[in-house]
Amino acid sequence: MKWRKVVYKRDNWTCQRCFKKGGKIEAHHIKRFSEYPELRVDINNGITLCHNCHRLTDTYGKKGINKKYENIHSA
Repeated sequence: MKWRKVVYKRDNWTCQRCFKKGGKIEAHHIKRFSEYPELRVDINNGITLCHNCHRLTDTYGKKGINKKYENIHSA
């Protein structure tokens, strides 16, 4: 995917949280991919993170889905 490569290049293939360069990096959507379709390919909605830092985000994997579900049902 071109978006991912542009985000990596902009961030110099470096995790923007722990500043580890290279290794297993991932492009993270800052605003959720599923909730903001208009921002899916906006590079300003992306950040390079290593796998470990990516796992710590609120929206990694099913964490974000479960959190959204809990927020809806706790009101």
